[in-house]
Amino acid sequence: MIILVNESINKSEFIIYSNIIYYLLIKNKRVIRSILILEVYSIINGINLTYIILITLRRITNRLNFLRILIVIYINLYLLYKYLIKLGIIKEKRLIINIIAFK
Repeated sequence: MIILVNESINKSEFIIYSNIIYYLLIKNKRVIRSILILEVYSIINGINLTYIILITLRRITNRLNFLRILIVIYINLYLLYKYLIKLGIIKEKRLIINIIAFK
């Protein structure tokens, strides 16, 4: 929701004069779908970024003959599972098998 607000003389308060510019209903199917897709992409992006950091650190430690640095990647697979099932793009049984294989 985007609202135009008029400030008052006192900086700690403001007055709203019902100048609503934009209002979005969350129950809209497209919005829910795009939010779910963004959540899935953020999980995948976090994994990719962690893996890139791991590979970079391994190359540095190998060249300097240091001990390997271990990075643990924690993924909330149940949350990822819920998002993918809500999106309806993957069959439930196949996804369960893939998640079990991923563990």
